[in-house]
Amino acid sequence: MATFDYEAIDIRGKKKSGVLDGDSPRQVRQQIKRLGLVPLSVTSNLQKHTSPRYRDRLAPATLAIITRQLAVLLRAGIPLSDALNGIAKQTSSLARGSPSSRIIAIVRSSVEEGKSLSESLEQFPRSFDQLYCATVKAGEETGHLDSVLEQLAEHTEAQREFRQKTQAALVYPILLVVLSIVIVSALMIYIVPDVIQVFTDTGQKLPVLTRGLLQISDFLQNWGIALLLVIAACSAAGSIAMRQPAIRQKLHQGLLHLPLIKTFSRGINAQRYTQTLGVLSQSGVTLHQGMHIAQQVVKNLHLRRLLLQVADRVREGESLSAGLENMGYFPPLMVYMIASGEVSGELDQMLLKAADQQLQDIKTTVATGISLFEPLMLLVMGGVVLTIVLAILLPILNMNQLIG
Repeated sequence: MATFDYEAIDIRGKKKSGVLDGDSPRQVRQQIKRLGLVPLSVTSNLQKHTSPRYRDRLAPATLAIITRQLAVLLRAGIPLSDALNGIAKQTSSLARGSPSSRIIAIVRSSVEEGKSLSESLEQFPRSFDQLYCATVKAGEETGHLDSVLEQLAEHTEAQREFRQKTQAALVYPILLVVLSIVIVSALMIYIVPDVIQVFTDTGQKLPVLTRGLLQISDFLQNWGIALLLVIAACSAAGSIAMRQPAIRQKLHQGLLHLPLIKTFSRGINAQRYTQTLGVLSQSGVTLHQGMHIAQQVVKNLHLRRLLLQVADRVREGESLSAGLENMGYFPPLMVYMIASGEVSGELDQMLLKAADQQLQDIKTTVATGISLFEPLMLLVMGGVVLTIVLAILLPILNMNQLIG
């Protein structure tokens, strides 16, 4: 039995779509008619979604939930096919026709046809990356698929939680910056010119600060739209330039040496690499193979290239800790913990502990940076507003002195 995507219309002429099981398209059409619908198209999911043009993907939150559910069902002794069938029914009932319901239905159908779970997941690289598939494959080979899936679920949930907390922490600073720019721009374009015009009409000589503010205001009034267009053009040009590997390589290399940014850039990439390598090692993947997979989660291209070189040297006999230390980009404490794991024979455990320690350091750094940025931004905003107020008050004070 295979799964099929269908499109149909109801008695009101409204289009419907979803997923149904059947032995043939004809049987599926009969099921659609029994639902009171008129079938428009029926397409085999297995044929459709093995195509390179397949674009659907699971959201990180959905992936974490599905992985956890599958791990729990397998831990309870439920066969893989039945577990996938239960998850497919649940996702289909919650959101019929959604990417998650289609993907799970197709994976279940592929497993029922005799493929392994890892082979079935590889049909959807946008949803299940190489780390995910390699870890599942290692679990299948060692016979501990339920344990491996639990590790994957924890890894996925931890990454999602960190991403959500970081995004939530950045909302207020970004909102503060945007509002500050909007308020100051509105003052400079609409308020300041009208107020200063009153003093200009009296014929008195304006103070230097007021004249400078007036020039800025005139520039924004006359060239504000052009300035926005230039910024948009520069952003588009930068986006196009970043598609060139050589330019991205140079930029990423610079980020690893840029003051303030380098600490965060090195730390987050080291944490991702170490945690991924720890999960793979704990799942039974060989160190060399795991290093080649783990480097793909590193976002910095320059660091990724260096990690590939380290993997080659490890294959030739060099220790992992020595290779990472020679790179010069991994935190010394993390390298020391990895070296201890190699000596004690518990490398997988120490990799995960080092990743957890680094994650705590990153959270502390982010929290400290945001806590310092907020008052600093308020001070800058206050300074700008104070400058505008002084530029308006100085002509008034000069006028009072002349009258006196």
